[in-house]
Amino acid sequence: MRYLLFVCALSLLAQNPRPAQSSILDEVFPHIADGGGWKSTITLVNMDTVDAAFTLDFYAPDGRPLTVSLRGQQRSSEYRGTIPLNGSVTFETTGEAPNVITGWARAASDQRIGGNLIFGRSLGADLPTLEASVPLTAWDEGEFALPFDNTNGFVTSMACYPRVGSFYSPETVTVTLYDESGARLYLDQFAVNAGQQQAFEVPTRWPAVANRRGVVYFRAGFYFSAIGLRFHPSGSFTTVNTLAK
Repeated sequence: MRYLLFVCALSLLAQNPRPAQSSILDEVFPHIADGGGWKSTITLVNMDTVDAAFTLDFYAPDGRPLTVSLRGQQRSSEYRGTIPLNGSVTFETTGEAPNVITGWARAASDQRIGGNLIFGRSLGADLPTLEASVPLTAWDEGEFALPFDNTNGFVTSMACYPRVGSFYSPETVTVTLYDESGARLYLDQFAVNAGQQQAFEVPTRWPAVANRRGVVYFRAGFYFSAIGLRFHPSGSFTTVNTLAK
């Protein structure tokens, strides 16, 4: 399915991968995609009053460094640079891989920086490219909500990424799903490990919300960053922001 092409690389591995390390100034893009018709364009902006040195790191869903190809750059999992005062820098994945590769990215700096990531999906030769944007985000609180719409052929997907460095063993996330009337549809829990991302279609993970609209609430004892994606039956898509409680 076209949705699964975007979220297929989320399985938590049984090995003990080297976890990514976090600092208090880290900000993240909870999901990136490249290849199989997808591209990701990242722009970082200097929001400080001096030049801003930065590091941009890419990680696979299991928390291991992810090597990506960026136009004009040597292939790597880590990119460093300096954004001049009032300036910006843009990185674009090449999209050359035949199959989609997914993961997440982290930007770190001792200065204030902002940015956004634009997902682009090519529909083929002589057809338009579909795009949607998500901001570089700091950490949400341990509770947030995501509206979903799985009616009339729409599908809501999401990617979530827990902040690492503050815990080193599996942590539990409690999920409660409600319909539009506020009636509870389902209660679930799942475990996440340091540096590991989860990405999934909401109605595939929780069939109780298939063909429904509503809200899914997440509660955890640590910080999360997450995004939602709403796919149109035609294949177009838009981002859906989470709502911090």
